[in-house]
Amino acid sequence: MADIDDLDARLTAVENRLDDVDGQSRRAREDSAAARVLAGAADRDVSEMRSELQGHTRVLNALRETQLEHQARFDRVDGDLADLRRGFGVLHTGMNRITEMLTELLNRER
Repeated sequence: MADIDDLDARLTAVENRLDDVDGQSRRAREDSAAARVLAGAADRDVSEMRSELQGHTRVLNALRETQLEHQARFDRVDGDLADLRRGFGVLHTGMNRITEMLTELLNRER
């Protein structure tokens, strides 16, 4: 009978051990499923951030283009103003010369 009692005890120990292994396996499967869910969420978060970053990059590039266009316009305006100043300088010189000539004529007639 000792052999049967021993066998029964050993069988119980094996069953307990299988329950432990089954429980660990179930927890491992649950942990694995949870990890997949978390990884999926992280992947979506990274995709959203990447998409937002690309949007910000497009906005910054558009802003840069606008600033370059404005700078080109300001450069043209500066050039036009310089031309205008030179024109006024020439006009001023011409008016001074005309004034001198008229003054000479008036002085001759007196």
